[in-house]
Amino acid sequence: MPDEHLKSLLGNSDEIKLDKKILDYIYNSLKRGHPKEMIEQALVKAGHNQTLINLHFSHIKKEKNKKKAFLIALLLIILITSVTFYFYKSGKTDFAIFKNSVAVYNENPRIDSKYQPKEDADKTVKDTYNRAMNYYVKKDFNRALDEFVALIELQPDNPISYFYLGKIYCRKGDYGRGIKYYETAINLSKKEDPYFYLSMARCLERYGFHDKALQVLNQSLYAKMED
Repeated sequence: MPDEHLKSLLGNSDEIKLDKKILDYIYNSLKRGHPKEMIEQALVKAGHNQTLINLHFSHIKKEKNKKKAFLIALLLIILITSVTFYFYKSGKTDFAIFKNSVAVYNENPRIDSKYQPKEDADKTVKDTYNRAMNYYVKKDFNRALDEFVALIELQPDNPISYFYLGKIYCRKGDYGRGIKYYETAINLSKKEDPYFYLSMARCLERYGFHDKALQVLNQSLYAKMED
């Protein structure tokens, strides 16, 4: 039987209701940089049940994933639109390819969650990944590059490092090297990730290989994300 605190959160249904105060406390604590273990200890000391605490953390994680998926989908639409506009101006547009590409990416907006280190992964791997992503988000591409190279040494079969190295080199204008890293990422993902194809197509378009970019976009239609 649930304890009295859990009973107070149970309505007529069998599902536990989320406590807004607990959610706000966790959100604010995470924003301040407090580790999850410290937040859990504080909530336990305040008399909250561990199962209830885990439920709230799970809810927050799901909400973050939804926001992340929305932002990725938005970026994909912007990216596809910009590529489409370029080909439209140059008279090389294949609207069927772009229309179908948008549908594929809208249905499968995920990317990082598939390849980021699992909770039980080695601490060195997780720390290296987090540093790499932090530098990338801050646009400190030189440091991000070093961290992703280090991550490859730790996880040589994980395509995410090669993918971001491709993005970084394309941002730096080294399109040839960027495309090579994209190709490695695509091969390691067993050609199942449409987002890799789209990003590579954007790099090819900037590099001047417009026909090749269209071919890559066409290949993305046959790539499927895992459920």
